[in-house]
Amino acid sequence: MIVKLKGFIEFCGDEFIDLDVKGVVFRIFISHKSIEKIYPTDSLISIFVYEIIKENERLFFGFLDYKEREIFLWART
Repeated sequence: MIVKLKGFIEFCGDEFIDLDVKGVVFRIFISHKSIEKIYPTDSLISIFVYEIIKENERLFFGFLDYKEREIFLWART
């Protein structure tokens, strides 16, 4: 399971960012409030992620800090 990604924002939507991690681009769904804190930037950023793997898709939900991710994880159980 992937738990954290470090990279550069390649594209930013309303509810997601595309994060370039050494040439591999991950779409990470993230709150608009969090996007406002990190975009725009040309700096390397770290995003804690929760990964969901389904039969036909792989989803990443992003958080700016570890505690946010753990709350999300706890709420899903």
